[in-house]
Amino acid sequence: MPPIARMLRSPKLRSPKYYPCIMATSRDLPADRLAVGQLLVRLLRQFRAELFEPAAGHGYPDLREPHLHIFGNLGVDGIRLTDLAARAQLSLATASELVSDLQELGYLERRADGTDKRAKLIFPTPRGRQALDDAGDRVAQIEEHWSQIAGPERFAGTCRTLQDLLDALTGSTDRGATQLPTPPSREAPLLHDQLKTDSGLTRSGESQQCDRTS
Repeated sequence: MPPIARMLRSPKLRSPKYYPCIMATSRDLPADRLAVGQLLVRLLRQFRAELFEPAAGHGYPDLREPHLHIFGNLGVDGIRLTDLAARAQLSLATASELVSDLQELGYLERRADGTDKRAKLIFPTPRGRQALDDAGDRVAQIEEHWSQIAGPERFAGTCRTLQDLLDALTGSTDRGATQLPTPPSREAPLLHDQLKTDSGLTRSGESQQCDRTS
């Protein structure tokens, strides 16, 4: 277990009673950097902007930023809508509408689930597989660029620290790009509202259950 994982799981850090007189306050936050939440949110926004920037010029003018939430959690082996929504931390209705949009554009297809005739599995089409491959190449380019800015060792160390922190906080050791902790965090409703604003997903049937496609 990484040292940071052992530290975070220490009962002394989980229970405030061990340090009744030195609880951290906002005054203890460093003044020379943003708070960690702001750092993560702004870096994610920058990452998505750089990832999406060349899409139109590389044959994907029909993709929109909200589609990244589906592509980033899809995989290639087939996934049920309910699992995809949980991974992407989206409501079932929002995930369903984004999947239907990508299906109409030719990036995804639904196939019968061999283990449950009532359910469907979502797969990328050949065009979708190519988009995933191109996105993977773009991620590698972004990481290389950021590594040059911060320095290879500092960047690699930062990424390892973030991975250790994520593993410790979620209890996950998965390294796959498509696996996110479930159930969705308290941030999910905020993301859902943002997606509705960004993509126009405001239809009245948002609360409908999608039993046949889950």
